Amino acid sequence: MNCEFSIFELGISCKLAPAGRTSVLKKIVMNKKILKEGEVYAIPLSDGNYTIAQLYNKYIFGKNKSFDTFTFFNYKYNSLQEIIEKWYHLDMSSPFAIATINSKPWIYGWILLGEKNIETDIIYKNNILKLGHYNNYSTDPYSFLDPFFGLYPWDCDPDVDEAPEKSFIKHLLPNYEPYEKIKYLKDYSTEELIHLLGEEHIRVKERLKKE
Repeated sequence: MNCEFSIFELGISCKLAPAGRTSVLKKIVMNKKILKEGEVYAIPLSDGNYTIAQLYNKYIFGKNKSFDTFTFFNYKYNSLQEIIEKWYHLDMSSPFAIATINSKPWIYGWILLGEKNIETDIIYKNNILKLGHYNNYSTDPYSFLDPFFGLYPWDCDPDVDEAPEKSFIKHLLPNYEPYEKIKYLKDYSTEELIHLLGEEHIRVKERLKKE
């Protein structure tokens, strides 16, 4: 399968065979309206790297509306070109998280790579209840992606006073270990925390009080 193409609408330049250009562009436009289970997306992270997610379940309600549940995988790549070349051959049977997202992939800036058979166990669909949400809630996926990949302090949730890291752990599937390069507040200098979180963040204020 040829997985090299350009997402012109997003201003990203990658190779695309001329014969396939029209069909790819049609597919991109179509999927701004109609999502299909099995679609795989490249997700830009805050450090410029990429990870991937797959549309695991599409719960349709109303006219052209859906709640979309994705599986997220522990893969991280330095460039879009690298992920385009490798994604189709990746093992996508063991996601680290499953979540119903608050918006649509193109709103988040995700890049459609193509479609692939869903390898994740169908048993997780039992957790998608009557309202179409996984575990009865939806979320901004970056709320756990950045902490998982070590780009945001794991234990800095401003809404949790005790063991704030639990707010991120709830997104992980049972027995899945966090990314090996995960970072905690203690791993950052005060200056780094101010730059990352802002001076008004409760965890920054707590740090400043201790100093």
